[in-house]
Formats: sequence, structure tokens, C-alpha cells
Amino acid sequence: MTHRDRSLHVLRGRPDLAAGPADGGLLAALGPELAALGAFRHAARARRLQASLQDEPWDRAAALLHAAELERRAGDLDAA
Repeated sequence: MTHRDRSLHVLRGRPDLAAGPADGGLLAALGPELAALGAFRHAARARRLQASLQDEPWDRAAALLHAAELERRAGDLDAA
């Protein structure tokens, strides 16, 4: 399974199909690329998953704030 396949399973809410634990580095790289393509909802999902992997509260809070910004850009004000 490629990194792309694995990340798509994680983004679709099926981390059990991702063949291993979520990769914070992959999610960190994937989020900005998805946002650049205009896929803000998917970018927010990647950012929220990355936030769940953060050990430090400050890093987790920063990731969640960025996810909320992406959700607002996607038009999902309830999730933001």
C-alpha cells in the first residue's frame, strides 16, 4: 500500500485500513497540499488527525486552531 493510499484511508475516517499508525509527518505534509488544491474539508481532517498525535498541549491547540480555520474556509461553520 502506498503512502497516498494510506493517507486517503486515514482521511476517509478509516484509519483501520491505513495499515499502521497514523504518520504525523505525512499528515503535516498532506494538509497544506490539500489546502492548496482547495480541498479545505480534507485538509482540516488531516490537521485534526495530526493534532491528535501531538504530545504537547500547545502543539495540539495550534493544530486544532488551524483545522478550525480550514473548516471555516470549507464553509463548515458548525465543525469550526
